Amino acid sequence: MNFNGPIRYNENMRLLSRSKNQLKVGIDPTPLVDVMFLITIFFMLTSSIIKTTSINVNLPKSLTSDSQPRTSINITITKDEKIYINENLVSLEDISPIVKRIAVKDPSVPVIIRGDKDIRYQLLVDVMDRVRIGGATEISLLVETRR
Repeated sequence: MNFNGPIRYNENMRLLSRSKNQLKVGIDPTPLVDVMFLITIFFMLTSSIIKTTSINVNLPKSLTSDSQPRTSINITITKDEKIYINENLVSLEDISPIVKRIAVKDPSVPVIIRGDKDIRYQLLVDVMDRVRIGGATEISLLVETRR
C-alpha cells in the first residue's frame, strides 16, 4: 500500500482522499438495472395469462385439478341452466353446430365446461353429448381446488 502522507479528515470526520490520482472503487448499477429490466420483460412476455369469463358460477370443489389450457372452447352452465359458449348465450341444440365449426379448424381443441355445482346432472350429460356430437374429443370439467 502506498501512503503519500498523513491521513486527513474533514470537519465531519470523514476520510479525505490521499491523492487526486487515486481510483474510486465501486459498483456501477447500470448493468444490473439493464439485466433486471430484460428479465422482467422476458417474464412478462412468456407468462401465460388465463382469461376467465365474466359469467359467475359457483364451481364444485376437487382435490385434483389441472390448469386451463390457452385456447379452448369454454362452455358455462349457470345455476338457472342457461348455457354460454365463450360468453355467448346459446340453446342446447346450438352446441353441436358451434363446436363442429370450431373443431373443423382444430380437432384437438379442448372443451372446458364450467358448470354450477347445483345444476341438474342430466343437463351436464346432455351438454357433454352435444359436444361429442360436434366432434370434440377433449372435454374437461372446471372445478375449484379444495383447500
